[in-house]
Amino acid sequence: GTCKNCPIDYFSTVEGATMCQQCPGNASTPEEGSKTCTAQCFAGQFSHSGFNLPANLEPCEPCPKSSYQANLGQRSCEQC
Repeated sequence: GTCKNCPIDYFSTVEGATMCQQCPGNASTPEEGSKTCTAQCFAGQFSHSGFNLPANLEPCEPCPKSSYQANLGQRSCEQC
């Protein structure tokens, strides 16, 4: 059979697996075919990618004053 990448929000640590596992809670995958899940920014936070990547110098930051973010994994905040 033909292998397919796991979709966004799913991952597999085993090559040739027949099923993908869903990421838990506030985690997701930045692209299809991921081998691990990555923590997304919580509501009230943002980062360039929407993911919390302090090792890449891209941690989630709180929304600035007079702005908000109600959703997980966002790249910006909305003005009040």
